Amino acid sequence: MTRYPRKDFQQADSKVCYELIHKYPLAGLLLLIGANKFPHISHLPFYLEASTNKLIGHVSNNHPLAQKLMNNLVTKIQLIFNGVNGYISPNYAKEQVVPTWNYAAVTVQATANIVNDKHDKLRIMKMTTAHFEHSQTIPWKLSAMTEKKLTMMLNAITVFTLTITEINGNFKLSQNKSSITQQEISRYMSNF
Repeated sequence: MTRYPRKDFQQADSKVCYELIHKYPLAGLLLLIGANKFPHISHLPFYLEASTNKLIGHVSNNHPLAQKLMNNLVTKIQLIFNGVNGYISPNYAKEQVVPTWNYAAVTVQATANIVNDKHDKLRIMKMTTAHFEHSQTIPWKLSAMTEKKLTMMLNAITVFTLTITEINGNFKLSQNKSSITQQEISRYMSNF
C-alpha cells in the first residue's frame, strides 16, 4: 500500500510548521460548507501565537465564517498554509528525469472560539496590527484612529481564536533526491 504523502515529505516537527505559518500567514484555504452545500472558500491572514498553540484572526461580521461562529454552526476549522513552491524541470538536474513540483504546505485542524469582550478584541487587534506592521519604516497603529472609528471597527468585526488540535506539514523539496541533485536544483531556482 502506498502512503501519501510520502514519509520523507511529511513534516511532523510543529516548530518547522509554525515557522512556515509565521512566514506565510495567509491561510491559502479556509473552506466552509454553505447552507446550499456548496463550499465557500476564504483566504485569511492569521497571527500565530505559538506559545499558546493558537491562531488569531478576524473577519467582517458579514463574512460566512462570522455568521457560522456567531450561530454556533461551526467549532472545528481546517486551514491550509502554503509556503514556497515552484516547477522543477528535468533540465535542472541530470538525475531529475521527469517534471515535478516542489512545495511546502501545512494543514491545521483547530477549534474555534469567538472573542466577545471588547477589551480582549482591542488587545488582540493591537497585537495583530503591531505584528503585521513591524517591518514598516513607520508602523501604523490603531491609536491613529479616532475613538469613534475604532469603536465602529471593533463592532463590525468578529475576532476569534483557533486552538490548534492537529498540525501536519507536507514539504516536498527534492529531499528524496541525492545531495548533488538538490544542489543543482537549488542553484537553478536561486536565479529567480
